[in-house]
Amino acid sequence: MVQIGSSPTRVLAETRLQGYTIPMATFTLPNDLAERVAPYERWLPAILEVSLLGLRTPAHLAAAELITFLSSNPSSQEVRAYRLSALLQARVEALLEQNRQGTLGDDDAAELDEFMALEHVVRLIKIESSDTLASA
Repeated sequence: MVQIGSSPTRVLAETRLQGYTIPMATFTLPNDLAERVAPYERWLPAILEVSLLGLRTPAHLAAAELITFLSSNPSSQEVRAYRLSALLQARVEALLEQNRQGTLGDDDAAELDEFMALEHVVRLIKIESSDTLASA
């Protein structure tokens, strides 16, 4: 829930995942920031999760794509259908092929690890979205 008023605003983010409630976080925000965050309330926990992955390789481009997508306030169906851009998908496939061939260098291995960490978060978001769709 995002509340906007004359005092600092609290954003309460709670996520349900397969029947489990993820702990609620409370943030104190200035009103102007709370107003900017309010449209993203539904996907705010996911946006924060992706933002806090700390990606340091070119995989950060995939995180930026995902954050932009979630910031558009997509429907549950759109989330379930989400895919990386063709360019980034091709990069992941190239890294996976290098990994299969045993030719993956250290930098590329780190990039692949970050893509896999992001993929894990995307799967959790899709599961949550599917749970939301099923309960609607």
